[in-house]
Amino acid sequence: NDALNRDERFDEVGPSGQVLWTLKRLQPAAVRDKPALLRYAPPQFDVRLVGPDDRAVEAEIDDEYSDLPTQRVTVGKFRLIYPHRRAGTLPLNSQTRAIFPTARRAPRIFITLVDETDGEAFNGWVVPNERYVYGVLPFYEKHKVPLGAVLTARRDTDPGRIRLGFDGPLRSHVEHLTILSANADQPLFALSKRTIAPPFDDMMLFGIDELQPVEALAQSFNQARKGLVALLRMLIPPLTRLSPQNAVHFKTLYAVVNVFRRTAPDLLAATLNGNADFDNSVGQLWKLNDL
Repeated sequence: NDALNRDERFDEVGPSGQVLWTLKRLQPAAVRDKPALLRYAPPQFDVRLVGPDDRAVEAEIDDEYSDLPTQRVTVGKFRLIYPHRRAGTLPLNSQTRAIFPTARRAPRIFITLVDETDGEAFNGWVVPNERYVYGVLPFYEKHKVPLGAVLTARRDTDPGRIRLGFDGPLRSHVEHLTILSANADQPLFALSKRTIAPPFDDMMLFGIDELQPVEALAQSFNQARKGLVALLRMLIPPLTRLSPQNAVHFKTLYAVVNVFRRTAPDLLAATLNGNADFDNSVGQLWKLNDL
């Protein structure tokens, strides 16, 4: 252990109580360096613009970048958003932080992820300082997990094994799903009937059939250094046209905004509340003032 500790080529990756070593170069790239989709560097904003109702929905979303205390739970829940689905990761939020193992000093922890439905095991990595767990993509692909799905994590008898499941039974049924696509300069939304099995948050459920045009639009938008207000002005009109209330729910906005830019709920709420372009008429329903 002393020799390995003195050699920079090796990394201690065992959870508390276990001694495990690996060569750093054998770790997945997304473990050594945080995936770009997950990186978040919020600008300064006035936290007084985030009201009690906003804090309530923020706690429900439970983003890993929200300043929420760790909950003492035996089952940790999380809602799947695009950055984690695309990167094959899950968030270390206020609930899942209590489930996944920690280590005294290891910045990366090797674990085994177990599919609760059939016991299949996958290699996983906890990156506590960066607030994510890597290695979940095989599980997502196996179950065709949609954006907005509500998933669970619980400890196994072995602290190095974490069981992944769903917040309810897997039951295939047909839903009217919002599908996001894009052309060269704007997002497009349409409703389509799809068969979905995993349980989900209906305000955050949507799909993307073709990633390339959506990612190209996101890249061009961010290269132009446009701010969150411009992004919201681009997204709200086509989303409101799909709603009988002619407005879009905060959780829907949060889920879709995160396709284009990693954004936590408090920044989104402060931006909506602090800009006269946006109108909150009922509850958490938003629209543009000029619609």
